[in-house]
Amino acid sequence: MDRLGPFSNDPSDKPPCRGCSSYLMEPYIKCAECGPPPFFLCLQCFTRGFEYKKHQSDHTYEIMTSDFPVLDPSWTAQEEMALLEAVMDCGFGNW
Repeated sequence: MDRLGPFSNDPSDKPPCRGCSSYLMEPYIKCAECGPPPFFLCLQCFTRGFEYKKHQSDHTYEIMTSDFPVLDPSWTAQEEMALLEAVMDCGFGNW
């Protein structure tokens, strides 16, 4: 699984699916052979075997998610990033 860029709960912060143009929700698929730009697919298009131009359904791929622990096993990476973003916005101790 690959680490994601800026973590956000806003689906419009993620690129659209190249198959159906919907906003991507985790987990989603990144083709390891296509790009740049990265070739992202939602799970529905991936399971249907979506192909487009040079992208083939038998390409290797990465599962993109932030649902894994980083520092604390009871928190996901997405939750830890949300905490760090809050500290950057509000300052440490300004809850």
